[in-house]
Amino acid sequence: MHFEILFYYFKEKKWRNLVVVVCIIFLVLVFYLYGIPARVLRYSTLLSCTVFVVGMLPEYYFYYKKYIERQRLFQSLEYNIQDLEPSCGKMEQDYRKLLLQLLQMKKQEKKEMDLRYQELKEYIMMWAHQIKTPITALKLLMQRVEEDTDLGIREMKQLRFMKEELFAIETYVAMNLEYVKLDSMNADLSVGECYLKKVVKAEVSRFSPLFIAKKLSVSIENLDYTIVTDEKWFSFVIGQLLSNAIKYTRKGGVTVSAQECRDGILVSIKDTGIGIAKEDIPRLFEKAFTGYNGHIDKRATGIGLYLSKKILDKLGHGITIVSEPGEGTCVEIKVYLWQAAD
Repeated sequence: MHFEILFYYFKEKKWRNLVVVVCIIFLVLVFYLYGIPARVLRYSTLLSCTVFVVGMLPEYYFYYKKYIERQRLFQSLEYNIQDLEPSCGKMEQDYRKLLLQLLQMKKQEKKEMDLRYQELKEYIMMWAHQIKTPITALKLLMQRVEEDTDLGIREMKQLRFMKEELFAIETYVAMNLEYVKLDSMNADLSVGECYLKKVVKAEVSRFSPLFIAKKLSVSIENLDYTIVTDEKWFSFVIGQLLSNAIKYTRKGGVTVSAQECRDGILVSIKDTGIGIAKEDIPRLFEKAFTGYNGHIDKRATGIGLYLSKKILDKLGHGITIVSEPGEGTCVEIKVYLWQAAD
């Protein structure tokens, strides 16, 4: 560290130091040409170099302190330009004024951006809550039409298609709402014990119309565990993973299971779908990444897995994906804090 600072110091002062060294050389040369004795020449040269080095020591000390202080400020999340060491020259004072103006402009821009973001967030949340009313009304209307009307096969298929599309809209609205709330998730957390089988069954039941429509089987195995998590957010992740499994599975089904591991349990959601290309797997949790499968499903947003990873990270859980094209996909959630249910 000291050698690095010393290098920067000499680099910044190189022209001044060069001038001093040249002056000493000229002084020695003049003394030599005038026939000054070698002993006096050596003494005067040593004295000049000593004065030069001793004179640099206080300057280097203050340079070192300023450098360390700047590094500390750069590494802090929030800093104030007033915390810098006092200026010792006109140029430094001018730079300090310029930095102060830029910092104030930046703070003002950030304040305006935060205000606009907050307004947009409030609008989206209001819209997401309001849109639930017409969605619920449409669901009830379609249910009444299905119960009170003698529909033919064609009309029943059209009605089922409408139900699927309405369910997709409802899922996207929920995803949108959770995405907006993600940055304030810590304030919304309510961690406690919840029964894993109950959570999974509730999500499977919610997606049952899609399982039935696509003629897919669903299996729930070995889920008798009580896990420590936030039930609402964990349920959202399970729903996202089930949605993906259904979306990319044409035949077969989905299996949700759990097993004990060394430091927790693994919750697995395995499907018999089209699988995921090997080169896409490392980027699955990137925001807005859809990969090859996204080109098949034009409505893919690349937000579901991104949200799931962010939520599980905040909950302290892990997630991994194993898949082969044509062989299906297995998503594993590792819950570290758990205890067996009675």
